Amino acid sequence: MDINKPQTVFDWLQLKLHENLDSLSETVSTGGAQDFAQYQRMVGQIEGITLAERELLELKEKFYRDEDV
Repeated sequence: MDINKPQTVFDWLQLKLHENLDSLSETVSTGGAQDFAQYQRMVGQIEGITLAERELLELKEKFYRDEDV
């Protein structure tokens, strides 16, 4: 079994969120924004992805604890 291969839909979604977050963070940190408006959009996307990841982790925890989701 490949330990880097996502095992559940939760793992797969978290992997995709991380890939997008890493890409955006790299672009922002290296000055890749064309202008301030694009910079603001990318920062907003980073914030959104971070929030989505937190929600996903909370949902995953509740799912495996067998609580109401």
